[in-house]
Amino acid sequence: MISHRKYLTDVEINQLKKDLSDMKDNKYALFIYFALCTGARLSEITILKKEDFTADTVVVKGLKGSNIRELPVPRWLSTNIRKLEGEFPLKMSKDSVKRYWHFYRPNPDKPFHCLRHTFAIQLYKKSKDIRLVKYALGHKSIRNTMIYQDYTYQVHELKSFLT
Repeated sequence: MISHRKYLTDVEINQLKKDLSDMKDNKYALFIYFALCTGARLSEITILKKEDFTADTVVVKGLKGSNIRELPVPRWLSTNIRKLEGEFPLKMSKDSVKRYWHFYRPNPDKPFHCLRHTFAIQLYKKSKDIRLVKYALGHKSIRNTMIYQDYTYQVHELKSFLT
């Protein structure tokens, strides 16, 4: 089961998007938004290269035993990331991204990794396809992905009894 500390609520997602929307030239804001849109791990984000991006996709090289996967990315996000100055991978340490996240996160109790869980929950809610979530997260085993299906199912069922 996923605890409420491990993902953003719809209200927190909207607040984060609003906070980040005016900072399209800030690499940290772009990569926080990127994590929310792709479910990529922080360690996967910090090793991205310019050639990993096309106009509307990105190839994420899996770490921690994950699979390599090609994911859709909003065109505006891909364009702004590719415009960033400097060499890729950008000189962003995990600590610098976490410090930036600490400043802009909508809830002080939620770590950067909650963006990955948020992405997975949102994707499963929309698609009801656990194999799609497995692919998007780069999991090798469906067992690792089942927590999102179980969570979404349990919350939906509980809400239906309460309304």
